[in-house]
Amino acid sequence: MQKVKFCFGIHNHQPVGNFGWVIEDAYQKSYFPFLQMLERFPAIRISLHFTGILYDWIKQYHPECFDLIRIMKDRGQLELLTGGFYEPILPAIPDRDKVGQIQMQSDFVEREFGVRPTGMWLAERVWEPGLAKHLNQAGVKYTILDDIHFRYAGLEESQLDGYYVTEDQGFQIALFPIAKKLRYTIPFADPEDTIAYLRSLATESGNSIAVYADDGEKFGVWPKTYEHCFLDGWLERFLSMLCDNLDWIEMTTFSEALSSVPARGRVYLPTASYSEMNEWAMPVAAIERYEYFVHKLKAASLFDQFEPFVKGGFWRNFQTKYDESNNLHKRMLLVSNLLERSREKLSPTVYEQARKLLYAGQCNCPYWHGVFGGLYLPHLRGAVYQELVAAEALINSALVSPQSTRIENSDFDCDGRNEIIITTPALKAIVAPQVGGMITELDHFGIAKNLVDLVGRRKEGYHNKLLNRHESTGAAATKSIHDLVLVKEEGLESLLLEDHYRRGLFIDHIFSESATRNDFECGKLASLIGHCQQPYTDSAESDANSASVKLTRTNQVISTHGSADIEIVKTLKFAPKPVGVVAQYELRNRSNQNLAFTFGCESGLGSYPFPSTESFLVGSVGERLDLNSGHELKNSRDIAIYSRLYRFLLRISSNRDATIWAHPLWTVSLSEGGFEKVLQGTIILLRWPINLAPGEVWTAEIGLETHMKIEEAAISGRQFTPSS
Repeated sequence: MQKVKFCFGIHNHQPVGNFGWVIEDAYQKSYFPFLQMLERFPAIRISLHFTGILYDWIKQYHPECFDLIRIMKDRGQLELLTGGFYEPILPAIPDRDKVGQIQMQSDFVEREFGVRPTGMWLAERVWEPGLAKHLNQAGVKYTILDDIHFRYAGLEESQLDGYYVTEDQGFQIALFPIAKKLRYTIPFADPEDTIAYLRSLATESGNSIAVYADDGEKFGVWPKTYEHCFLDGWLERFLSMLCDNLDWIEMTTFSEALSSVPARGRVYLPTASYSEMNEWAMPVAAIERYEYFVHKLKAASLFDQFEPFVKGGFWRNFQTKYDESNNLHKRMLLVSNLLERSREKLSPTVYEQARKLLYAGQCNCPYWHGVFGGLYLPHLRGAVYQELVAAEALINSALVSPQSTRIENSDFDCDGRNEIIITTPALKAIVAPQVGGMITELDHFGIAKNLVDLVGRRKEGYHNKLLNRHESTGAAATKSIHDLVLVKEEGLESLLLEDHYRRGLFIDHIFSESATRNDFECGKLASLIGHCQQPYTDSAESDANSASVKLTRTNQVISTHGSADIEIVKTLKFAPKPVGVVAQYELRNRSNQNLAFTFGCESGLGSYPFPSTESFLVGSVGERLDLNSGHELKNSRDIAIYSRLYRFLLRISSNRDATIWAHPLWTVSLSEGGFEKVLQGTIILLRWPINLAPGEVWTAEIGLETHMKIEEAAISGRQFTPSS
């Protein structure tokens, strides 16, 4: 009789910082009912992976799941996999952390379930050839990748009915290819389709291996799948049908296949992930050309033949596509390097605490974006930043004097241009002289938050689906998540705006007096000096208690009498009390004509006031203003944001009366649940109309100060007594 070995793998994950109710919903709709259903079919054996994040949560809230896993593991129904404990993209983190993350997960599984895993789940199947060495060093014997990885290397589909061996510097590891056919039919097609495909792979030797391994959330969490898998009975029918065919379908774990079937040979795979991820990593214009090319190939019935040569992009290029992702990534590297340099100076307890915080800050979800990926989700970005900032705060507290302030000049974001990094006992700031002299990151060690954590508005490749969704007709009962076009509310098309500069603190605008608040909100503020983020020259100095950065540039202002030079000197000062930053401005007319223009200083604040229901703006007389709406405050000197969640207040003030514009920064992104708008943060602009005679100087001072432990009741009337 012809037989086939069937390796069935399930991967379950929830990001660091996800809402408890979201994880609970996934547990009740997917993770636990899947295992309960599987327990009823003891002959069906699978390989199971939970990330360490999810294991920690289940252990705390649902120990009954651990009991069930132990029962099924002890009777040989489950093989438990390892992976990076906090589900990092392994190629993106330092080598020492690659091994450390995997060993942390393996230690946990061995401690809780009495077995040390030999196989691992690779986060998002992001493969680079050098990983073979690090996985081997972490005690891993095999991992699981998509079949497209192998086809990129030139293998034919007919050659993917087994596993291969690869190596780096002689360190070997086995690689199993996941069948794309199974990834798309389970659980979306009728069970008979899967059985028919398995039948096509059966051989007389019985050594042919069919591999399915994918997200457990497909069984209950993805749209409409709970009804499909459990209420409509798809999963029970599928498992029953497998049982009915066990005379020729051999349910086999990966480790058993590794020990009982010889490798198909040696292979070296190029950098890759699953094909959708390869597409998402490209710039929008490239995605549009890619989709056009794929459409042409499919229309000519050539795609199946030539798909291996349509590779798309490369995961690391999310760090070029999104400055915000790159900033987060380089912040993670900074903390990892700091921890490594400080290792011998820290107690074992402090080191392990800081290492765990660092590892949590390496959770992959907010570092990228596609249908999945949480770059646009403030609670996920904010949580990862919080872990990283808390790790540095812990290390600093164990190493340095509370009065230590230091300045470093280095290429923090690896773009070939130096940034200035200021670290005080309370704050860490990254100043980018070559990007308009703005502050791209401001970390507050007291609440462990990056106060500038927001993502700007940009065009995404999938926005066309939103604009054209009404042209689609007909729908299958249960579509793959990659095919669904769902919206969480109507009218999202009106929010598809695009920013033309990077958001941050102390962005300098010179624009026409006729510009309106709507122009500013919609990104249509016409600059009189060209791009607002032209480079500054810089110098910096510090002592034990304070630091300052002086930034200078000269711009040509377009006026009614032709162009004229204006010099801007911006001095950023960092002092311990009140905790914050002061920007001192000098604008000097370097021309021989009168100049009339509007000067505006913009600051973008995000993440820490999330969710907006727990935060609000505070006007100059103590009035509360909704973060979800735009506001204009005339003849005002300050505005503040208050977070009930952190009892934290951030105040922006000036020594001059100004008109203050404030508006929410909305983005429109695509997630598993469909298109949604997300409040990234609040954009605040202080603006002044200015008339300068030749040689005349205009000055202003803008302060950003932070206050901890502020009770909400103390805000009314602005009579609060903060503890900084």
